[in-house]
Amino acid sequence: MDKAADFNFKITTTHGEVPNGLIPEFNGIIYYIQTNFAQTKEEHEAAVQPVVDQLLSVNEEKYTSWEETKREILIFSRISQVTVVSFRVRDAY
Repeated sequence: MDKAADFNFKITTTHGEVPNGLIPEFNGIIYYIQTNFAQTKEEHEAAVQPVVDQLLSVNEEKYTSWEETKREILIFSRISQVTVVSFRVRDAY
C-alpha cells in the first residue's frame, strides 16, 4: 500500500480575479478559486462555496448586487484544483 496516499493535508483556498476574455466560455466578472489537497470534487466544492458566498456578500455591502452566472471546475489534480466562477451585476430598479 502506498503510504503517501494516506496523508490528509488541510485543504487551503486561494482566489483572485481573472481578466475578462482570458477564458472564452466565461464573461462578466470572473474569479478563480483554487484549492489544494482536496481529495474529492465534493471536498473541493465544499471549500469553494464559502469563497463564492463571501464574494457575493462583500459586493452587497458596496451597494451592488452580483449574481452567479457560471461555475466550472477547470483543473482537478491530486494536489491542486481550480474552479472558475463568473458573475454579473444584477439590474438595479
